Amino acid sequence: MALVVHVETVMGRVVLQVGDEARDIDDRHCLSLNLLRALVSAIESIAGTTVTLMTDIADLQQLLRDVTETAVTTLAGSVDRRAEGERDGQYGLDLLVDGPLVQTLLDHGLGVLSEEAGLLEADRPLLAVVDPVDGSTNASRGVSWFATSISVFDDEGPLVALVEDHTTRERFEAVRGSGATRNGIPLGSVDPVGENERIVLLNGVPTTDRAWAQYRVLGASALDISYVAAGAVDGYIDFDTEAHGIWDYAGALLVCQEVGVPIVDAFGRDLVHRDVDERRTPVVAHDQATLERFVEIRQNAENRTPRAI
Repeated sequence: MALVVHVETVMGRVVLQVGDEARDIDDRHCLSLNLLRALVSAIESIAGTTVTLMTDIADLQQLLRDVTETAVTTLAGSVDRRAEGERDGQYGLDLLVDGPLVQTLLDHGLGVLSEEAGLLEADRPLLAVVDPVDGSTNASRGVSWFATSISVFDDEGPLVALVEDHTTRERFEAVRGSGATRNGIPLGSVDPVGENERIVLLNGVPTTDRAWAQYRVLGASALDISYVAAGAVDGYIDFDTEAHGIWDYAGALLVCQEVGVPIVDAFGRDLVHRDVDERRTPVVAHDQATLERFVEIRQNAENRTPRAI
């Protein structure tokens, strides 16, 4: 008879269940998923039977959908979108959306790394990396290209992600090892096109050295990169200088990874980190050769040495 080990990670504790016996693993006995897998392997060896490990991914996905719905509703009800925030480059709408979104995630036992709130409850097993309004300048001006982006990390990196356009309600979702979807429809691999057909999305001002036919500068990186993963456009290059925190691209990062679309930092740094102050320069393409060409163009455009990490 098979044993079932149930591990519930979206609440404020972890529940380990073997057969009909459930036990809480509190903060004093916090298990990483790697350690849980080792425990499962040991149980299988001792019991001579199969153990199934479940982590409530569906519940976690639904949580991200619920908080995103709250974000969309909250922003839609805002009156003064031009109101300033508490620091340079921040809008009142960022704080308006961030508050209830972050609190709900914290109440469900997740740590949070938010563009607006910073790093909260960092010692929790799951960390939600949040951009409450990706493209907030667009939102403040009434330009319909802005989204909410959330990616949940465990000790192995991005686990579950969601990026949703507030205006069109286009929703990109991804689960590590299970693929990515656009409005619930699975995304497949993307065939690269030739240089004379490429349309790329950019952030910042491009150089005269180009490897594409057309470009757009739309202003919401999580959405931009998600559309590359979906094959709607053919690449993304950040020409700005140290502009992107991890919240800007974390949701789209897992979408890319799950469909095999390569995404890197232009200067070879790890895109996955948990530092509020670190910045990256993401570059995305549909194949490795094109990615290397885009990285070359971006590096040649740089007039300074990127800061060390």
